[in-house]
Order: sequence, then structure tokens, then C-alpha cells
Amino acid sequence: MTSIIPYTPSFKEGLETLLEDSFVRADVQKNLLQHEDCCLLLVEETKILGTALFTGKNKKTSFTLYIHPNHRRKGLGTLLLKALEDKMALEGVEEAVCDFMVHPREEAFLTAHGYNYWFQSNYMTFSGPFPKSPPIHMISYEEAAYLDTHQVFAEAFHNMRTLVGIQSTLEAPSEEEKEYFAEEKDNLFLLKDQ
Repeated sequence: MTSIIPYTPSFKEGLETLLEDSFVRADVQKNLLQHEDCCLLLVEETKILGTALFTGKNKKTSFTLYIHPNHRRKGLGTLLLKALEDKMALEGVEEAVCDFMVHPREEAFLTAHGYNYWFQSNYMTFSGPFPKSPPIHMISYEEAAYLDTHQVFAEAFHNMRTLVGIQSTLEAPSEEEKEYFAEEKDNLFLLKDQ
């Protein structure tokens, strides 16, 4: 039997296994640090089939919806989206933004559920001579650089949310985030001034 339940930390490992896409996994993990109570899970017995979470109890928020590829096109995404919309409404959310990988299937799903296409940005072009840039010094993440790394991430996500009109505050450093960075150190690189 399929059901929708609130996220609890006991599902952390199962959720990480569900999220095969590293970008989506990192986004969900980061948002869970501050918005754990804004996350729902779609489960069948003890197996997680999907998740949905929104980024705060503000009038305007953003959300992520993910159904494992093996369980798509069965109505589960619709079921989870409606449950998330109900939860957002109960929390006072009036407007929600969902970003998605540009693909006709995802666009059709969101359009069918009343979401308007706002903008697309998946290609960037450059014309003209490439400017000469100073040499870049890149190093692997080190725990000693946690505060600087946190600041870059916090400001980037704060600016992104603000640019699309979502209320945002700069996130404070946390032990959970520090542990996450340590776990992902092989995937994190820092650019340093020479």
C-alpha cells in the first residue's frame, strides 16, 4: 500500500538512496537542514518511492518533487504534488516556484497541474574574443575552509531565492552542514585567489 508520510531523520539513508541524481540529492539534503518539517515522503511499506519538499513557510516558496524513475507515469507524482500543495496551503504559502530539468515530460506534468511556464535558461552563448584570465588555483575542500565554503553556498542560494522573489535569509553555519561537506569533500573544490 502506498502512503504519504512526513519526513523524519530515520529515513535519511533511504532518501539518499532514492535520489540518484547528485544535484537533486544535494539540493534536498541542503534544504532538509533548515526545512525538515516541510518534507513529505511517498512510501510503499518501508520503501521510499518519492519525495517532495518546499523551502520554508513563507508566502512565496520553491519546491522540489522527485519520483524514482521506476515509479513514474503511475499517478504517484500527482498524488505527492497534491499532498505537498495541501501542506503548503496549511502553512500559509500563496505562491510556489518549481524549477525542473528542461524536458517535455516534466514541463507537461507541471503544466497539466496548473503551473505556468515562467522562463527557461539551459543554454549560454559567448561571442567575441575570450578575455585573458588570471590563473585559477583550485584545491580540494578542506575542513579548515568550512566557514568560507559555507558563506559562498549561503550567499549563492540566498541570492538565487531573492532573485525569483522568494523570501530568504542567509543560512547560519551548522554542524550538520559541516558534516555534509566533509562527507562530500571528494566532490567539492574551492577556487582560491593567488
